[in-house]
Amino acid sequence: MVYLHAEDRRLTYQDARGSRALTPPLTDADVPAVTFDGRFVVMSGAGARVVDTRTWAPLVLAGAREVHDVNAAGVVVTTGDRVLVLDPRGRERMRLPLGKLGDNYHLRPDGRRLVVIRWAKQRAETYDPATGKRLSAVTYRFPGDDVLENVPGWSKGGRFLLHSAYEDRSYSLDLATGKLTPR
Repeated sequence: MVYLHAEDRRLTYQDARGSRALTPPLTDADVPAVTFDGRFVVMSGAGARVVDTRTWAPLVLAGAREVHDVNAAGVVVTTGDRVLVLDPRGRERMRLPLGKLGDNYHLRPDGRRLVVIRWAKQRAETYDPATGKRLSAVTYRFPGDDVLENVPGWSKGGRFLLHSAYEDRSYSLDLATGKLTPR
């Protein structure tokens, strides 16, 4: 759990082993937006900071406007005009021009693929972060008049998942063909 401590005004991480301060004392104006996925705490506002709760190593991303994905293989961030795939130390692996508002960027947990979901075009693009090369671009279509609600991203089993709005279903997306398979 991550919370703002009421007395000392520090963002604090707490688990069964105890608690640990993530920031110095903060004013209301300085409290960053926080996301937490169980291992990585992302604090963003003016730049971003990622803390790995296994090593407590902070990664400061000064030019980042938004952190889209973080895992042990790296971080995907957007700046004012581009998407960057960074390794766990913050070194650039790949860059793309910034897409439309609402596009999603998901790094596979092993770092070998980046999937970009283009909401407006109902398209999934797959890239190799090692080379920056686009490997595929497929169009997906939900059954009937259903539409995309959210993008859960990579499953533990290695499938890429999309979630529909009206039917409230999860689908596995074949990144080579665009075929959606209900889960």
